[in-house]
Amino acid sequence: MTGHKHRYRTKEAGFKIFNVRLAVLQRKDAIIPGDEGKWNRAMLKNGKYAAWYKTPSKQGTGVVYLLDGSITGGDSILSYSGTYAVSADEFTAVLRTSRHSKGHDTIFGADDLTLVLKGKVVGRIAKFIGTAEEFPETPFEGTLIQSEHEQPKPNREIPTFDLQRLPSPVRSR
Repeated sequence: MTGHKHRYRTKEAGFKIFNVRLAVLQRKDAIIPGDEGKWNRAMLKNGKYAAWYKTPSKQGTGVVYLLDGSITGGDSILSYSGTYAVSADEFTAVLRTSRHSKGHDTIFGADDLTLVLKGKVVGRIAKFIGTAEEFPETPFEGTLIQSEHEQPKPNREIPTFDLQRLPSPVRSR
């Protein structure tokens, strides 16, 4: 293939990137590279969030619901539950996962996990890094995007049915 370059990352390179990101997030004035100028003093708000997450070898998506320090949610094969704490634009969370349906492997290759996360919030987006206690050597990162609230649709009047307004049937000869 011409014009396409493939990037392969070794496990050691993945750890180095994870450790750099962890060091960045542990600084009070930290920002993740590429997000300069976008940080504000946002907080994780109660609501529904789309979740995207990955390890160096796999990635996945799901939905989480945040409500006053409690997290619930899931994806096509796992349920999530846990707690989170927020301080200004930073948050920490502990999640437990369990399989609810047969299907593909998880991004860690195991079902029942305890995930420890740390992240930052910008507006409706939260970025995090973390580890699974069962796989501490595997870097894990992700993004939460708060879902828009759907506006209720205005009530429509349902027209009354009037049989006389229907067209007359055409009779063939």
